[in-house]
Amino acid sequence: MTQLNSNHSSFKPVNRFTVRRPSSLSQKLVHQSVLSMQVLLRKGLSLVRTLYSKVLLRGRKIGQFGMRVFLPVNIARIKYWTWKIFSKFLLGIVYFSIIAEGLRQIVPVLGQRLYKLPGLSSLQDYEATYRLDLAPIFAGFLLLAVWSLWASLLKIWLLDDDSRRYSDSHKLLIATLGGTILTVDAYIFYAAMLEYGWGGSFSFSALVATAAYVGVLIFVLYVSHQLQEDVNQLKLRG
Repeated sequence: MTQLNSNHSSFKPVNRFTVRRPSSLSQKLVHQSVLSMQVLLRKGLSLVRTLYSKVLLRGRKIGQFGMRVFLPVNIARIKYWTWKIFSKFLLGIVYFSIIAEGLRQIVPVLGQRLYKLPGLSSLQDYEATYRLDLAPIFAGFLLLAVWSLWASLLKIWLLDDDSRRYSDSHKLLIATLGGTILTVDAYIFYAAMLEYGWGGSFSFSALVATAAYVGVLIFVLYVSHQLQEDVNQLKLRG
């Protein structure tokens, strides 16, 4: 019995899962490389998770932006501004070429070169500005006058709310100015057509071209008015 107790007291449990530490230099290097790879792998996985979350967040923001862009009111705004820029660009070409030429014929003083005006003598030193005169400037103001006055006229004629908001004297003033400006504009266009060789003192072809010009001008203004009203109606609904 004494011998059994002594053997039992000298017994030491053995841990089967004890990690054997590397003994040689090569084993130490391999062990260190494995640890380094594990650290790099963890950092790589963390970076991937971070990038993935950022991509998801950016995708949600882009999706929300896309949903806002394709709202009916924003689509209506895009249509309105596209039409307005495109139509004004084309009308600007007509005004700065044909209407400006008609102004030179009707009002010769508008053919005066800009470099002859006080403070603008340096314009004659450059080929691009030497030929500039007053006619295109006046034509630009005429375009703005026609556009703004007839936009107001269309609002008064086509919208009941705007018609009630303005007094009769205000309506008469806008109608008078709009009619006068459009008549003068048509006459200038007709004079330019005659100057381009469409006839002598009278030309039926130039008269038809002038009528077509006035019709197209009013059509462009009417479409702009309708597109703007679409935007306003969608704003009210939203």
